[in-house]
Amino acid sequence: MSIGYLPRADLSLIVSLWDGVVTADDWRHNLERMLADPAFSSTNVHLVDIRTADIDGTITEQDIKDIVEFLALHSVEITGWKGAILAGEEFPKTSIFERLIQPYGLTAAAFTFLDTACAWLGVDPGEAHQSLRILGARLRGED
Repeated sequence: MSIGYLPRADLSLIVSLWDGVVTADDWRHNLERMLADPAFSSTNVHLVDIRTADIDGTITEQDIKDIVEFLALHSVEITGWKGAILAGEEFPKTSIFERLIQPYGLTAAAFTFLDTACAWLGVDPGEAHQSLRILGARLRGED
């Protein structure tokens, strides 16, 4: 799988990293695992880094709508959440997600820079960067 996540209950944060080719099935499977994780309930902000992901042709607008419909079933768990997406080249797709997810209580916003995303989330950028390094090593089998 080319998506990993790391719960940081000490920061009320989940950090996710998408790397390489990522499909809609990968995304949904990751969300299912994350929502089932006992650590999920002790977090309320989510940093998602998709800058190194290849989703061109693997995640469509319809896939985004399907994911939002899936998350709508979990609106109780995600209400009040904030999600910062480090979008890279994927601002058009992230803006679709931002718009569609808002009625379900999750506020999402796309960012270019980690520091700005962390400031919006209220998270220390050094901690977030460290978590992203850990996830990158895990996804690439370097840990």
